[in-house]
Amino acid sequence: MTRLLHLLYCELMPTKKPIKRAATKTVHRKKISVKRSKTNFKPILFFSFLSLGVVLLALVAYQFSNKTSNAIAGVNANPTPFFFGSGVHPENYYLEPVNQYGSTPRTLEDFERWNRSAKAASLTMLRGGIRYEFIATSSESENWDWTAQDAYTNGLVTHGIEPLMLLLGYPTWLTGPNVANATQAQKDQFIAEYGKFAGLFADRYKNSVTYYEIWNEPTLTFFWNWNKTDFARLLAEASYQIKLVDPTAKVMFDVHALDHMINPSLPYTGQGTFMVQVLNSTVPISNGTSVQVIDSVDILAPHSYPDRTNDIPEDMLGGRFQMSYFYDYMDGYLKSKYGTVRGKKQYISTETGWSSRATGSYSGRWVSEEKQGALLVRSALNLMSTQHVKGFIQYDLQDDGTSTNNYEHWYGMTRFNPDSSGNLIPKATHTATKTLIQALDGTSFVSKTIETKTADKKVYLYFFANSDGSKKVWAVVLANALTPLGVINIATTYSTTIQTTSPTITLMRLDGTTQQLAAPNNLLTLTVNEKPVFIVETSIASQLPTPTPTSSTTTSSSPTDTPTPIDPTSLTSTPLNPTATLTPVPTATPTPTTPPQQSASFIQITNPQDGARLTGAISVIAGPTSTYTNNTQKIKIYIDGALKKDCNYATNSCSYYWTPTTGTHTIYATGYDKANPSNFTTSSTITVTR
Repeated sequence: MTRLLHLLYCELMPTKKPIKRAATKTVHRKKISVKRSKTNFKPILFFSFLSLGVVLLALVAYQFSNKTSNAIAGVNANPTPFFFGSGVHPENYYLEPVNQYGSTPRTLEDFERWNRSAKAASLTMLRGGIRYEFIATSSESENWDWTAQDAYTNGLVTHGIEPLMLLLGYPTWLTGPNVANATQAQKDQFIAEYGKFAGLFADRYKNSVTYYEIWNEPTLTFFWNWNKTDFARLLAEASYQIKLVDPTAKVMFDVHALDHMINPSLPYTGQGTFMVQVLNSTVPISNGTSVQVIDSVDILAPHSYPDRTNDIPEDMLGGRFQMSYFYDYMDGYLKSKYGTVRGKKQYISTETGWSSRATGSYSGRWVSEEKQGALLVRSALNLMSTQHVKGFIQYDLQDDGTSTNNYEHWYGMTRFNPDSSGNLIPKATHTATKTLIQALDGTSFVSKTIETKTADKKVYLYFFANSDGSKKVWAVVLANALTPLGVINIATTYSTTIQTTSPTITLMRLDGTTQQLAAPNNLLTLTVNEKPVFIVETSIASQLPTPTPTSSTTTSSSPTDTPTPIDPTSLTSTPLNPTATLTPVPTATPTPTTPPQQSASFIQITNPQDGARLTGAISVIAGPTSTYTNNTQKIKIYIDGALKKDCNYATNSCSYYWTPTTGTHTIYATGYDKANPSNFTTSSTITVTR
């Protein structure tokens, strides 16, 4: 704009008489000057253009200020992508028709079915890979068979799906970790050869693949029958070889049942401590140096199966843990042990699932297909509420079979048998996942509110928004700890009130249907059950989902469904029950109260320190004093008077990942006595600045 005005000025305003010019030119200027003295419009034109420019600048400034005035504090305008994905089994391409694990051979046509189904559900990542032994058919790498892996990788790239490659397997010409009594020489050879395989794999696909998962569930002897040090060496060597050819690659490994590390009273505690011990190991690699494994890993990828302990995502282990708590716990632990730089890792939950069918000894683990979808969406929402998790992988994309006595066959988002056109048949989970992804598209997590209705029933309200505030989404669900498995309990409902900024919003249900709703006075009272709903408010017409015609603005609930045997040969897709009853009521939004200060506090802020000057994001950590370790029922963290984190049934630590805005902030925490939950104390308030 400044350049434009300068050009206009030079063109329109009278110029001074040249000092050293030819006489003819000087005379010529004088003649023109005389004519202008009578009717010189150039100054008028210049100031007219100047006024117009000022008006345009003012309009731009107004639009910018109007846009940014709705900005949501703490939301990054360019957030790190969150991966929604699922798992597949391309390795089964090499299976014989009859397999001891009940799996079924796959074909290249199956690869294409997976990709089409993943895109239809709006998934952005698929986890899998051809097993090591099917590629490395001999010790001579020039003879290896990459045919199926090439087809699998190229299909993902063609469909715009991020590959998460799982590197797993035991070549027949090596003694692998499936052999418990392997000699040290055999172990050394396998680790070296596996590292070579990982490096050649990364070199071949470095233009298509970024994410690598080293092995699968090494805490289970079924997959890894050697010790922790052996696995630490394998992980470090594979990471070294991968990054030697692709420094941008991201390496991860998974640990089964991380939850058992946090609650030692549960079985399999060793599975949780396995990860801690592996990360702390210092092991040699093939370049002649030694590395600590914490520096070889970019991402941690726990597996969590709440179905195996009769839990729900918001209420784990019978101790009121949320799934997100495990990730916050690990983040705080690693940063306290290795520092905020080395200890800062991202997390992708690479397996979480519920089986939708099983009888016999596994009948207590199954849920209805409708509830399978609801629980997986709730798991994703709960994990997104911690800023450490960057991806959620559902297990699995396709059912593995149709045996009613094998619960492993029923974890899929789609049925085992395709339809007559060769496409996978979606289960309720497939549609629910698509609804989740579309509802949250373009937004980032902002806050989570928990309303306790009874000891076992809480309403969770997750708030998402984009950086300029033009799209806001509330995901709302009732967590009922009394009905973790089986079928959806839609008879038990509670209401909550949402404060919107628009009198018109859109309701999105898990079955994909939508409904336009009015929110008089920008208040919406929502009656919810165990199926999440999404309330979408946007000022951009293109972001609004297309409404599904409904007969009225109020939906009705159906009775609680009852478990009935399912005939696998007659399974068909059926619509879900309505999700919520909505009644707009202009009521005031409750304001959180600040707990009173009490003396003799047994809770304290351990990070940051009082008076600290912050330069970026940190983990705010609160815990009991040394004399009160293991005697705290729960901890709450408050920043600037607002509740930011509720670590329900936390014992020794509560962590909140926080990106402070510029200015001065106050932080304090409250701790609740395990022996007497009504007895709580408040920590000293600390002050920090940025």
